[in-house]
Amino acid sequence: MRETAGVLTTEETEEATLIQCRHCVPEEPLREDQILVLQVPLGLSLPPRVNDAYITDCQ
Repeated sequence: MRETAGVLTTEETEEATLIQCRHCVPEEPLREDQILVLQVPLGLSLPPRVNDAYITDCQ
């Protein structure tokens, strides 16, 4: 991020204005000026698919 966007980075939640997480929300309460970005794996961001033939076979 530092090289791509030319911004300072930190691992301290209290110092950050933009917080990016993959697995959990930070334990510290966020301030009003902080933004939380939750990463979602690509497979989970796709809409659910229904396979009618499979559902019929299972019933």
